[in-house]
Amino acid sequence: MKKRLFCLLLCLLMITPMVFMAGCSDETEEEETTTSSSGVRAMTLTLYSITDENTTEEAIQLVQDAINKITEVKFNTHIILRLYAEDDYMEALEEKIIAIEKQIALDEAKDASAKVAARAAKAAGVTTAAETTGEDDLTEETDETMLSEYGLEKTVYPEEDGDQLDIFLVKGLEAYQDYFDRGVLAQLDEELSVNSKILLDYIYPTFLSAAKIEGGTYAIPNNHMVGEYEYILINKELFDKYYFDPDSITIISNLEEFVETVGTQERGYVPVLNTSESYIYYPTQTQSVFAGYAAGAAAAGVKAVPGNLFANRQYKTAAALMLDWMNAGYIETNGTVEDTNFGVAFVKGDYSLLEKYEDDYYVTIYKNATFENSEVFDSMYAVGAYTKNVARCMEVIKYLTINDELRNTFQYGVEGVHYEFDFITGIVNIISDEYIMNPLHTGNQFKLWTNSSMTESELALAENNWEIAKLHNFNSAVNPYLGFMIKPEPEPDEKDAEKASEADEAEAEDEEAVEFMKVEDILAGLEALSDEYFEKLNDYKGEYTDQIENVTTDADGNEVTEIEEVVIDAAAYIDILAGEIAEDQYMIAATDTENPNSPVSQYNSWYDVKYPPAA
Repeated sequence: MKKRLFCLLLCLLMITPMVFMAGCSDETEEEETTTSSSGVRAMTLTLYSITDENTTEEAIQLVQDAINKITEVKFNTHIILRLYAEDDYMEALEEKIIAIEKQIALDEAKDASAKVAARAAKAAGVTTAAETTGEDDLTEETDETMLSEYGLEKTVYPEEDGDQLDIFLVKGLEAYQDYFDRGVLAQLDEELSVNSKILLDYIYPTFLSAAKIEGGTYAIPNNHMVGEYEYILINKELFDKYYFDPDSITIISNLEEFVETVGTQERGYVPVLNTSESYIYYPTQTQSVFAGYAAGAAAAGVKAVPGNLFANRQYKTAAALMLDWMNAGYIETNGTVEDTNFGVAFVKGDYSLLEKYEDDYYVTIYKNATFENSEVFDSMYAVGAYTKNVARCMEVIKYLTINDELRNTFQYGVEGVHYEFDFITGIVNIISDEYIMNPLHTGNQFKLWTNSSMTESELALAENNWEIAKLHNFNSAVNPYLGFMIKPEPEPDEKDAEKASEADEAEAEDEEAVEFMKVEDILAGLEALSDEYFEKLNDYKGEYTDQIENVTTDADGNEVTEIEEVVIDAAAYIDILAGEIAEDQYMIAATDTENPNSPVSQYNSWYDVKYPPAA
């Protein structure tokens, strides 16, 4: 922003437009690595992304023109923006991919016919035009130019080809995997190791690691802050009053005595504000009794084989404690930190909360913010396998990560038309609703200019070049299922249908053949099982009883059976539920390692490819 202010002051001192343009260059040391437009051919690329439904075609054209003032100078590249409302984007992109695939198939058929005709002509002794070479064919091509209205030479950029798909936004892991399986994506590792190596300094490593499929990178995630931290806030005044040691609070079970003390001794205080659970992760991406556990701020590569959640010791301890506190009336879930007197609170937020509450509370990070599939794969830019040029596409993606001007033009539009920049406050004021973009879709969050619609928390995160937001990511954990997706059994291709049919017949004839449950049935069964058992868990009210048979022998030597009713505590109750879940057919099928398609087998296979053992 200071650089732009300097440009404005310089412009007031200069007279000619040429001096103005030179003085306001937005070049940085990092950007000097970008290819100059000198010596590279003029090229036209398409960029597919999502915009707000209220964005107008006129606004898109204005922004496209503004973007091209940057890319044409930097890379000799003309960009055509293809922006769609979110509800229409996936369908529009799929239609384009199908149209290209049909055109390629048609071109291949024509090419095959031409080769057949050429061979026939050669056999007849006829020379075809394709076999002749003149001097003109060896002449190096140059960019086509024309004179502008001011008499200056101007590059004429080529028209978009019908079978061209260059840069496009990928939304979600499922779509990313599907595009990879269909061969729609270009591999980007070579560019990342050479011309776009600077991205490794700008994008948090976990993003790029997650983007790898079978060892290759096929999309570049937009760098941004991920997830929320969960903190334990302990009332300093009360904690010190009863001589508890703040250094002893490493797990929530260590808070049990303090919570009970507040609950029994302190009127006017809520013992516990809000609830929590331990580090539980779900390979199905939704709450389930089929889950895995990873302790603390897990790093990439931690293995967490999913299984029976209720049988997990850490989960059982935390869940039982929450049930006991809930049944004792110690938990309040409707209040806030600001309006509630409490002993202990579980609070979610960004990394700045460490300092926000430290005066009045002992603040401990209970759960770190986590890189999740829902965030990492929801905003990535890929290069199509049908692109005109992978390297040129990567120049554009790279600039959306390292260059303030391009990134913010894509986000805010044209200055004076869609926004105004306040040089005193350094804040962007939106003045038009004709061009609206989601900041997650327009590039590196840490290059985003602040705007007047940001919340107080967002403005705080953006201070000092987004320092707090960067720390937020730096201390985050990694979901052990980041990049993993349970797939249904693949349907055989037509060419394999006959083999598959023969295999089915052979299996039917083999009386000892094992018939595995289908993955889609396993997942549906786990979903119903989860609904049932989480409801049973919530039904525990601290008064659950069970009947135990006690068999004794009387004086005459006869067996006597007596039924005794015992009260079951929360931990024992969860153990009972865990035993029932373990015997369920869907949990058995999900954890069956003999079935290569079971969710556990799929996870193990994925993990071995994603994190191969060191040589």
